[in-house]
Amino acid sequence: MKAILHNELLLGNEITETWEGWPPDSIVVFLKKPFRTNIKKIDKGLEYREINDLHYWQAEIHDRKSNRILLCGFAN
Repeated sequence: MKAILHNELLLGNEITETWEGWPPDSIVVFLKKPFRTNIKKIDKGLEYREINDLHYWQAEIHDRKSNRILLCGFAN
């Protein structure tokens, strides 16, 4: 997850918000733009989901083991 976040920042994405504790015991990082990382090559321990809800976010990557969540928005 750390490598994906680092790559996203190198590719010009920006962190717009972070929070802890919701969902319980989680750390969440919200990125402004859609993921630019090749999602097909993410680690097997990570779960990718398309949300596509304009009230929330476009997609998320969840590491269930550490309960870290990376969200991305819709802005280009």
